[in-house]
Amino acid sequence: MPNYPKEQLRILYNKLPKDLQEVLFAEKSGVSIGAACNQVGITDGKVMFEVSKQTGYVLLGLLLPSELAEVFEKELILEKNVAEQLSARINNSIFLPVRESLEALYQTKISEIPEIEIKPTGQEEKPEPPKETITKNDPYREPIE
Repeated sequence: MPNYPKEQLRILYNKLPKDLQEVLFAEKSGVSIGAACNQVGITDGKVMFEVSKQTGYVLLGLLLPSELAEVFEKELILEKNVAEQLSARINNSIFLPVRESLEALYQTKISEIPEIEIKPTGQEEKPEPPKETITKNDPYREPIE
């Protein structure tokens, strides 16, 4: 995704409906993005900044909401399921409240995306080893009372 000059972004911002302008710089939006990142295991500040930037591009009309997960996967090098989950959380917390304005901007339907539970890689559940049972007398063990 290219970086856009500030002047071009300012022009686009000034053409937006008021509700999109407000959500673009709302503290609640930043908190929602931070929470979404934390929920999928993203703690790196640079990655969180890029997530915010791409979310802003959606609100400015530069990136389709349906392409957000793909951009997260390719640009931020996130695993597909993490990118999809992050995109779903942002869609549901930031885009849905301003759905009508975004639908008018993109002339497309925006709906809620079901959130899926993700498991961090390498942390699959491992079965517990069977407990040791002693079936005969062992001369090296002390009896348990």
